[in-house]
Amino acid sequence: MLKRLFIRDVLSGSLLIVLSLLLWVRTLSFPELENGYPGPALFPQLIAFCLGILGAYLVVRSVASKNTLSPSSRPSSKGRVLRLFTGIILVATYPLFVHHIHFIPIMAGLIFFFGIILNNKPWKAMLTAVLSAGLIYALFTQLLGVPL
Repeated sequence: MLKRLFIRDVLSGSLLIVLSLLLWVRTLSFPELENGYPGPALFPQLIAFCLGILGAYLVVRSVASKNTLSPSSRPSSKGRVLRLFTGIILVATYPLFVHHIHFIPIMAGLIFFFGIILNNKPWKAMLTAVLSAGLIYALFTQLLGVPL
């Protein structure tokens, strides 16, 4: 069991690193703006960088803790498939409702439900949902001028 967990973490981390490299290479063809303004490649490159860092962390952590894992440290698998399909269904509902309901309630609802699915306390999930949805909306509409 521990060997499977180790292989899964190393494989997942390696796939994240490969995905980040592919994304980074793909963004090199994006146009650059004049006068030093960030171009359309900025956010995809930030995402690629973060994915690469997280993938490397996952690989290093699993290799470094290979001998220290115990069966009791393995997370419970009860309900994992149900949570996965619930998450997929929640993400699939976004495009269906975004034209009928404003961005902030839809995003706050999705974040709240994901918090509940991940076994957070309801008040923490609600606080995170409201603050995150408001911050995302403010960043995109006020800072970047992108209508949501």
